[in-house]
Amino acid sequence: MNDFNKTGGPAFPIGDTARLDECGMTLRDYFAGLAMQGLIASPRGPADKSDPTDSWVAQTAYLVADAMLKERDK
Repeated sequence: MNDFNKTGGPAFPIGDTARLDECGMTLRDYFAGLAMQGLIASPRGPADKSDPTDSWVAQTAYLVADAMLKERDK
């Protein structure tokens, strides 16, 4: 899997698409940020009460982002 497939490419591409590595935030990062907002805003808090840490929220947000990218490839 190349980096573009893994990250989804740039979230907000502009200009020269030959320089995608310099376009800032990836779509994966953008999806993770949105997922993280939902995880933090949930009135029930983190689903995994055994590890309600910042690390758990970040890891879970990227798991959600990876799942979203995978769904896009179907």
